[in-house]
Amino acid sequence: MVPTYNRERMLRAALESLACLSYPRDLYEVILVDDASSDGTAGTVREFMAKSPFRLIYLRQSHAGVTVARNRAIRVAQGDFLVFTDDDCTFAADWLERLLEAVDSPAVGAVGGPDPAPADSSLFARCVDFAFTSFIGTGGVRAKTGRSLAAYYPRGCNFLVARAAIERVGGFDPSLGAGEEIELGYRLRRAGYLLLYAARAPVYHRRRDTWRDFARQLFARGVTRVQLIRRHPGLLEWSYLIPPALVIAFAVGAMLSLARLLSAGLFLISVCSYLLLLGAGGFVGARGLRSGRAIIIIPPLLFLQHALYGVGFLTELIRPQYTIVGYR
Repeated sequence: MVPTYNRERMLRAALESLACLSYPRDLYEVILVDDASSDGTAGTVREFMAKSPFRLIYLRQSHAGVTVARNRAIRVAQGDFLVFTDDDCTFAADWLERLLEAVDSPAVGAVGGPDPAPADSSLFARCVDFAFTSFIGTGGVRAKTGRSLAAYYPRGCNFLVARAAIERVGGFDPSLGAGEEIELGYRLRRAGYLLLYAARAPVYHRRRDTWRDFARQLFARGVTRVQLIRRHPGLLEWSYLIPPALVIAFAVGAMLSLARLLSAGLFLISVCSYLLLLGAGGFVGARGLRSGRAIIIIPPLLFLQHALYGVGFLTELIRPQYTIVGYR
């Protein structure tokens, strides 16, 4: 199930990648929900449908957002398992097999997997990918590497749900414009279902490719986290408080230091320690990416990740006002 909006080129790549899956083509269908795209999406889909090796259902809706699009796809789908992804993803050939092999019991409600950046991504996008998946960036939650500061929830770009489970707990909350997969995962877990991680079932997910887009995405994530916690207080985990706590600590520390109520030396030591941590993250990331330039890009990305998530969190906490309608 693929919601899409004004991503004609990426959608074409996604459809061509889905056509290369090794799973028997008569055993799956692809439901594409177009959220009133104004580019050439409709023409791209018609062109692909003429040669599609699998059953492709194309739906259009008014610009109502990704959550409404996913719920509409659920109503049309015929399978026992519903698999959600995004229009900016491509797929390993055995992706579906790897997701399905994790469903070894009726107790499994959902399965997720990794979503690394494609190998042909720009250096900046690969640095963003490191920031999103590293322990210092997200506490290990997204990559599920074994060290994690919070419970794992599958992401909407790589998310299998058993039909029986989603019929029991209900679909995506249409009042949410982002974070809807986390909210659904939480309801599945509360209903007693297992949420599993299939490390060998990756999708390749395009990352934000500019500083501005990255910044907007991180601010929105902070806003969304507060909205989710308001809805389900059980989603509050201490690790999500670290970025807003850092923002508050820096602001208060700076003011106290300027007012000479806090030792300037102590404040400076704290700031330098944090900067060293970011530098260490940059070094680790640069080694993994095999790029010396990455050591210049990653530390400010990590800083923005912490700061803007924290600012978004605090902004929504103090003055709820944001509506997020996003395509990730």
